Amino acid sequence: MHTAGFDEETGVFRILDVSESREHAQRFLDERLMPIVQELLADRADAPPPSREYFYELHDLFVKP
Repeated sequence: MHTAGFDEETGVFRILDVSESREHAQRFLDERLMPIVQELLADRADAPPPSREYFYELHDLFVKP
């Protein structure tokens, strides 16, 4: 699952992903997401690149039948 949006309160764009494993998530970041982010930010000196990444184990996922 991938979701993203602008956090008006803190003034940052947040991306939240749920992956099968930490390795899968890291591969997605390295191979898919960051190349796109870098391309989009190439012409934007006023927009710093993402500065933080957090990983944590998902406690539970409820899927409505």
